[in-house]
Amino acid sequence: NIPATDTKNILKSIKNIEDGVKAYYKIAEQIDDKYLEGRRQMTIKHDGEKQVILSCYMKGVKSGE
Repeated sequence: NIPATDTKNILKSIKNIEDGVKAYYKIAEQIDDKYLEGRRQMTIKHDGEKQVILSCYMKGVKSGE
């Protein structure tokens, strides 16, 4: 769990960032690695067919442009 004070600081830092990718990297650089270690060590095994679903929502972009 990330402490509430860190979460508040992260939210403040990305408040005015509209680009999702930039916001992601801003968040990633501010989260201490110690909070992510347990998740990196977990492995999940899935049996059966695997599918990758790609989707994107772009605000203000019209089709055909």
